Amino acid sequence: MARRASVTVMSVGVGLCCALLCGCATVSYRVASDRALAMEVATGKLIGNRWITITGRGISFEDAWFRVVGTIGEVYEIEVLDKASGYLRTVTKEREIRFKYGDDFSGWKWTAADFRSAIIVRCMSKDPPSFRIKIDNERYRDGWKPMDEIFREDERILSEIRALLGVLEE
Repeated sequence: MARRASVTVMSVGVGLCCALLCGCATVSYRVASDRALAMEVATGKLIGNRWITITGRGISFEDAWFRVVGTIGEVYEIEVLDKASGYLRTVTKEREIRFKYGDDFSGWKWTAADFRSAIIVRCMSKDPPSFRIKIDNERYRDGWKPMDEIFREDERILSEIRALLGVLEE
């Protein structure tokens, strides 16, 4: 019986991966509550909608700018890019996340939450290269409202930028 279950899970996983690659499905997360949603999707770090300064160590502005743009460009589509002024803004990325809420007594119900994110980068100095980065996060609840937490994907972007610029992780 266990073998059949693992084959089914593998088949569903392969089918989901194929659907995601061809673009005919959206990513959804299945978790048990709104709090679990935050744990699964967001990092718990309350740095959304705030400016974060990252200063490179032992790296030129040219290399630092290339690394910042490359790292963000792997995940987000870039809308505005101006190397001369050191400004970058991404296209707003929208996410719909499906999750379960409720409990064993009242029953479980499925719902969805809509989120959107964008990244803004401003160069503060070129020697040493210093960038201010802001991750604009919003959640839709009776209108778009700012969200202080950032997604794991965005946390990985910040961690990678810090590492590529020679900054130790905070």
